[in-house]
Amino acid sequence: MPPDGPARRLDGRIKLLTAVGFVVLVAAIPPGSWRILAVLAVGLATAVALAGAPLRTLLLRWLAFAPVLVFLAALTAGRVAATSGLPWGLAAADLSTRSSLAFVAMTTLAHATTWAELLSAMRRLGLPASLATTLAVMHRYLFV
Repeated sequence: MPPDGPARRLDGRIKLLTAVGFVVLVAAIPPGSWRILAVLAVGLATAVALAGAPLRTLLLRWLAFAPVLVFLAALTAGRVAATSGLPWGLAAADLSTRSSLAFVAMTTLAHATTWAELLSAMRRLGLPASLATTLAVMHRYLFV
């Protein structure tokens, strides 16, 4: 059960829409917008604090994700560099930063919200019933 705190008391729909909106915003800003990414990182740090997520847990989960992040950044940095004019290294750093922010946002959402609450929020936001049932069954089978 997530810890009791300001983020825990929020409606699941608000938490879900905020997290998804944050990820879309991170993906939508132009490459090389370091100041905007810094502001978003500060906002995310505030959300992590409000959620009461243990920093050690977030760090360990991010470290487990880091090899995939580095691989994908290296794989796509050439295209970003070609379209944005950034050097390859800065394009890779930009992609890594964006991926890290999105990953931490979703991990924080998962920490601050139970699965049942997330599923309920998705249903109330219009997720088709068949998809909601599929997600519920998949979650149950994770523990079999």
